Amino acid sequence: MTSKTHDTAEWLVKDSNGQITGPYSTEEITSNIKSGQYTEQHLIANSLTLQWSPLGKNKVFHGLFLQKSIELARQKKHKVSTEEEESLVNSLADELKSFDTKPFQKEEPQVALPNRSTFKKPNLNSKKKSPKKRKAYKPSKKTIPLESRKKLINRNKRTVLFLLLVSSLSFVIYTLLFEPQSITKPSLLHLRSPNFASKTAYDESAFQNLLQLSLKNFQADSFSQYIKTQNYLIQAIQMKPREKTLYSFLCLTYLELWPYTYRSFE
Repeated sequence: MTSKTHDTAEWLVKDSNGQITGPYSTEEITSNIKSGQYTEQHLIANSLTLQWSPLGKNKVFHGLFLQKSIELARQKKHKVSTEEEESLVNSLADELKSFDTKPFQKEEPQVALPNRSTFKKPNLNSKKKSPKKRKAYKPSKKTIPLESRKKLINRNKRTVLFLLLVSSLSFVIYTLLFEPQSITKPSLLHLRSPNFASKTAYDESAFQNLLQLSLKNFQADSFSQYIKTQNYLIQAIQMKPREKTLYSFLCLTYLELWPYTYRSFE
C-alpha cells in the first residue's frame, strides 16, 4: 500500500532562493536526482500535507543519495589506483633506462697506504729515565709552651665535668618523670566459707535481694566487688543451704579471688 501511494504522490520542490516548482511525480524527482539537478539541500513536500523537509532526509529519496555517494567514492578510488599504477610503471621504466646506459664497474677496495713522514727513528743512545721518588710526608714539629698546655688540660677537665653533670641530671629527671608507677597490689586474704552452725531465718524478699546484689557486684569485675559478692552469697547460703546454684556461684567468685588469697587450708 505504501509503495503505491508514493508512486502516485505529487511533490513540490523549493530551491535555495525560495522558488517553489511542481507538482512532480516520484519518477520525475528520481530522474532529476540522478542527473544532478536536485541536491540534498533542496526542500520537498507532499502536495497534500505541505510539510517541508530536506530532500536528503526524505524516506522515499534518501536511498538514491546514498547510491550516488557510493558510486562517486568508487570512481575516486579507481582514479587514484590508476594514477598510482602509472607512476610506478614510469619510475620502473626510468630505472631500467638508467641501468642500461651505465656500464658495470666493479668497485675495488681502497687500502690506505702509510705515510712515511709520520714514522720516527728509534733513538738507541737514549737512556731510560728513572721515575722520580716521592718524598714521604713529615709533619712539622711545633713546640707548645707550658702555659698553653696547662690551659688546654684545664679546659678539657671542665668539659668532662660539665658533661657528667648534664648526664646525671638527665638520668634523675628521666627516672622521676618516666619511670612506670608501681602498681599497688591488694593484700592477701583468706577465703570465707558459710557457717552452717549459725543459720538465719529464711525471708524470700531478703533472699532475692541478696541474689541481685551478688550478680550486680560480680558483673562489676573488680577486687572489692568480688569480696562483696562472696559475703552476699554466704548470707544467702545460710538462709537456704540446699540451693545448689548458690554453691556454684560461690565457686566462681573463689576462682576470681584465688590469685589474691593465701594458699593454705585455713
